[in-house]
Amino acid sequence: MSEFIVDIKKIDQNVNLIKDRLAIDKFYYSLKANSSLFVLEELQKIGCFFEIASINEYNKVIEIGTKSKDIICGIPVKPIELLKKIGNEELEYFVFDDICEYDKLVRYANRNKKVMRIYVSDIDHESAPWGIKSEDFEAIIAKNNEFIQSVSGLTFHIARNYQVQKIGRVFDRIEKFLKYFGDRKLIVNLGGGFRGELPPHLALKYDLNQYYECVNERILKVRDKFSVDFFCEPGRGIVQSACHIITDIELVTEKEGKAVVFINLNIGIPVGSHPYKITIMYDGEEEEIYNIERHMSREYCENIIQTTFVDTICEYESFFTLPLEKKLYIGDRIKMYGMGAYTTVRSSVFHMRDLLRVKSENKDG
Repeated sequence: MSEFIVDIKKIDQNVNLIKDRLAIDKFYYSLKANSSLFVLEELQKIGCFFEIASINEYNKVIEIGTKSKDIICGIPVKPIELLKKIGNEELEYFVFDDICEYDKLVRYANRNKKVMRIYVSDIDHESAPWGIKSEDFEAIIAKNNEFIQSVSGLTFHIARNYQVQKIGRVFDRIEKFLKYFGDRKLIVNLGGGFRGELPPHLALKYDLNQYYECVNERILKVRDKFSVDFFCEPGRGIVQSACHIITDIELVTEKEGKAVVFINLNIGIPVGSHPYKITIMYDGEEEEIYNIERHMSREYCENIIQTTFVDTICEYESFFTLPLEKKLYIGDRIKMYGMGAYTTVRSSVFHMRDLLRVKSENKDG
């Protein structure tokens, strides 16, 4: 049976690397990246707060002892049923991306703070086009004098949050919005995408030390001008390198000249990440057949085999295609390193199959 392995020490390390580098006041973890109980329990133990997007995510962090005031809700469109169930709880805040979403919060969660997501997709074309544009914001406050007083902060989301020029332009926009709020105390959530370390293929292109230096410089400048508490809510950067998958090869075939292998993870959609290392497991030993760092440096054998990985439920797209240094066969048991983000959360009970089994160093689940 396939297993999802959680490296607790690596989770702690990733959190501390981000906390030590980023001058923020509150550190949230976004459950959408990985909501495994072992992950949440460890993060709660080391003092992290949580960002949720559903009643089930809310219940899960409450069950491990998190208080409502240490939770934020950042999903762009909040079902009314969700707001009816947790709108009266004392969450830190709810995010709104649209004036109609704001009106829903006024009706169903008015006792909670409301944080406005600003539109940045013109700055970052990889990001989803959610958020309120500058011109729409000005139109809203022209019609509603009470709107400014009812907004408790700003947030945004940019993909690949480790690029200096991109985050610099976003800070410019944040400062323009902050001027409308005068000397009020506000929250600015810098969103997710933060990492303690970059995987090898990204480290070749980006300087993470330079990035955090620039971000912290901008944070200090904003604090000099405005009264602001800075939050962040990483997900992938905490769990991706901290969790691994062990699975069996169920079928080996060929398609369009490439090897195709089927693995049994019960995930019907692309996982949004790929492993940085793959090994074949033999009686407690491992033989490495893929390493992204060696691949990027071209230090691999000439007889590589382009191999596409597909789930046995045979739905939608493949997971990824990687250059393996050895052919896989039915029955091989492999370990895929760095698969912590967007895997277990996309496991499905399609065909009534079991969800991906999750294990930590000292617990089974």
